[in-house]
Amino acid sequence: RRGRGQPSVSRLLLYASLSLAAVALISLPVLSRHPRWAKLLEGIRPGFDNASAWSKQAVEAQAAATEVVVDSAARDNHGAKGGVGRGGGRNGSSDVLESGLSSVSDDDAASIARQWKSCRPSQTVRAVVFNMERQVARWEFVRDLLESRGLCVARYVSCDNTTVREEASGRCQGKLTSCAASSPAVQRGSLFFCREEAVAGVFAWNKTKYLFNGLTQMKAWGEVAKLVTDEQFVLFFEDDVAVHPALSELRGRNFSALLEASVRVSTSAGHGLAFFGLCHPQCFRSDGNRFDGQLQGFRDDRPATAKVLFSPCTGACAHAYALSGRALQALNRRREDLLAHVRLPAPAPPPSRPCAEFVACVHDPWGSHEMLRQGCAGFAGGWLDPATGRPGGAETERMKTKFHNGFAGIEVCGNLYGSNLNASALSKHNGIFYQDRNQFISDVDPNNRFAWHPTQATAAA
Repeated sequence: RRGRGQPSVSRLLLYASLSLAAVALISLPVLSRHPRWAKLLEGIRPGFDNASAWSKQAVEAQAAATEVVVDSAARDNHGAKGGVGRGGGRNGSSDVLESGLSSVSDDDAASIARQWKSCRPSQTVRAVVFNMERQVARWEFVRDLLESRGLCVARYVSCDNTTVREEASGRCQGKLTSCAASSPAVQRGSLFFCREEAVAGVFAWNKTKYLFNGLTQMKAWGEVAKLVTDEQFVLFFEDDVAVHPALSELRGRNFSALLEASVRVSTSAGHGLAFFGLCHPQCFRSDGNRFDGQLQGFRDDRPATAKVLFSPCTGACAHAYALSGRALQALNRRREDLLAHVRLPAPAPPPSRPCAEFVACVHDPWGSHEMLRQGCAGFAGGWLDPATGRPGGAETERMKTKFHNGFAGIEVCGNLYGSNLNASALSKHNGIFYQDRNQFISDVDPNNRFAWHPTQATAAA
């Protein structure tokens, strides 16, 4: 029995509820200034005069937990669950990842899935790093660089002259790969294998030093396409990436949430590609900069990070980019068309058939660019409409930029995040990431004009 003057249980519960509500109301302004990256959501006009809104929208954007990668995005670092609305396993793995593990027999796809599955719940951004088998030091370096910034990375071993072979319809040309001449399985051109899996059919391209990088990334796109849904994005990195100095001090969620916010911008616009680093970017300038934007971290209404601007761009290099599941599926369909074309007696696809959407978007890796475009009689779309900023079909008008020689024909299909961030050592690199050729020299193209820095001449000699 309660004594005289003691409150009832129901009244105690009422007091507790009121207290919690008061704490929540008091806390909201503080949480809204939490140092977190966020996407500018509803009701904010395009332009750069509303920077304070980024922090005020942070809690709303994070609570929305837009799924941008294989995992659902974690809410924050304070008692967060790894998955939001999906998965719920030890590492927050999604239903897509679990189903991929059970249905994929291919070693490469299963390897990616296993590596992703081992990540911590706070590592919400899924990524693939291309790395040559013998370059273990490079892998360890870039793995630590990305993991310390909240990314979950999977190593994807590159195709090279020890794992690539060629089957040809006639006499083999060149000495880049081992080749079995006059294979009965090949009706025209050549068929290239990596790790004994057919990757590309070649009938209108003379193989060059870019063959291995092209095969590597095309094969990886097909593997990752098995593990994601159409709207999910996955990041891809070459193993010489570095974070722009303006952002290099950020760690954990303070960095990875920037990437999540960037992908949310691309997702909301319906894009299939996003770039986090380009060489010599060519960007579309919309009226009133209505397709441009800004990301910035705030603490107590004061800027806590550099501004990260974004614009619709195209450009060279493939050291840091993201593809949606829809784009991965489209590019993989084109790859399979090429395989069928060199194998079947009748041409497949017919010469008059436009190539799949997003094929016109691929600049680098250059080997992929040239292989995917073989025999294309137009393209099915994927580029951005200058009126809406969204991708469309073959009849969609194209965004125009001032291309320098060699860029014509590669369309604007996504945003470059960090378009204002220019790497000090490499003047033609813009983005959140750049290629650190002072740290690692390219195996394939050490004199690449977009990345070579004069001070490296002695080190590379």
